[in-house]
Amino acid sequence: MEDDMTTTTWLRAAAVCGALYPLLLIVGDDVIAAGDEVAPNAGTPEQVAAAIAAKASPAYFYGRGIGLLSVLCLVVFAAYVASRLRARRGPGSIWPPLAAGGGVLAGALLMQAAVPQLTLVKHEGAGADPDSW
Repeated sequence: MEDDMTTTTWLRAAAVCGALYPLLLIVGDDVIAAGDEVAPNAGTPEQVAAAIAAKASPAYFYGRGIGLLSVLCLVVFAAYVASRLRARRGPGSIWPPLAAGGGVLAGALLMQAAVPQLTLVKHEGAGADPDSW
């Protein structure tokens, strides 16, 4: 009985996380934070600094926080997919490690990319040189 309940709970958590990942990402990064780019791709350094400084609002940080929470959902969903693949294909299959590794790698890259974005916005475009902060 305990094993069935654990399996059902794990299935439901994975299903919820699979559905929440794109929703949280879109709502957090594109709606609340008003776009996922910190600065425009072109312009003078002053224009880029002004665009970064304009994003320094609580809404940007709340939105990015929700977007980063979605990454946790992605990792949980990828772990469930990997466990189901391992159960169906056996431990010798290449697919379970690829599913797990892909989810962890995507999560790590998304988290790592947020660090410089949040830092630049926090310091309102003071530049990428930490000595200027």
